[in-house]
Amino acid sequence: MKQEHIKAIFESYFVMTGCEIFHSDCTCIQVKLSPIADRTIANRPYYWAFVDNMHQEPEPLSYTFWFAPQQTDLALPLTQTISELITIGNDKLNVIMQELHTQGSYTMLFEKSATPRNIDSYDSWLNVNYMLHFQTYSNRNDVHSIGISLTTGEIVEDFMEQIAHMEFSSTIATAMMIKPVLSMESAQQLIKSHIHNQLTSADHAWAIRASELEINEHNRLKSYYMERNEPELLTKRTTEISKIYAPTLSVEIINCGIFHFLNHFRHKNSKALGS
Repeated sequence: MKQEHIKAIFESYFVMTGCEIFHSDCTCIQVKLSPIADRTIANRPYYWAFVDNMHQEPEPLSYTFWFAPQQTDLALPLTQTISELITIGNDKLNVIMQELHTQGSYTMLFEKSATPRNIDSYDSWLNVNYMLHFQTYSNRNDVHSIGISLTTGEIVEDFMEQIAHMEFSSTIATAMMIKPVLSMESAQQLIKSHIHNQLTSADHAWAIRASELEINEHNRLKSYYMERNEPELLTKRTTEISKIYAPTLSVEIINCGIFHFLNHFRHKNSKALGS
């Protein structure tokens, strides 16, 4: 799993748990955790036991999570945070992945705004975060985040990254309506079509290379075991090699949600579904 994919997982979790994101770029995320996120990933059980028992107002921690070597000359909005480098195997990554699977499989959030509005309905988008598993003798996992307009069917890549700077609430604003046009069934079909197109247009050199290695290994085994007149062992070893080298590709949904925007969602690099 690449560092940008790990960052996308963190970003998704922070948005969906109501954390305040102060800065986000390709190298780091600076965030003040929400109480629920602090309880989950900050590893402060005694602090939260004290807060609960004494009915105190909590003070969640602020972090700067690095997904590349720390840049000491980078001007960040928060000066007092806990810095942590996140890589494969990090405890917080494992906890967040588990939480997204068990607690955050679905969410519905509404954009917050401190300024008066002159609209009466939301611009609604369905977000799906998913992982592509490329499995063979060496494995690779790619995380993707897409957003689909429930009004136009438009699709946006890197959705969670694009909304990381926004603030959301779980409560709908007063006198606001939700007017989606697409049904969830239609949206699901569009998602499947998008992922299918993504897979068919992807670079499959990894699978071709794996198949070539599998054939070479089968030929080597055949030569070795047939010379020794051991067909049973040849069959066994050939089956084992096929399990190791045979390329497989699977899709795993991490979580999804519906995001309602007070104004038309402004984004970059958008395109119509099916194009």
